[in-house]
Amino acid sequence: MPDFVAKDIARCLPPSIIAYFESEEGKKAFAEWMEKKNILQNESFATQIKKDGE
Repeated sequence: MPDFVAKDIARCLPPSIIAYFESEEGKKAFAEWMEKKNILQNESFATQIKKDGE
């Protein structure tokens, strides 16, 4: 892919991404992702504590 095409695509994406995450659908998707991420982090932390305590 030519450099100028990649740069044109890169210039177009941020406004679309921002618009999506400002929409209700985007806010909901982000909240769901954050919840899943937090659950996984908490499970990982709990597993590490168990390993450290053994």
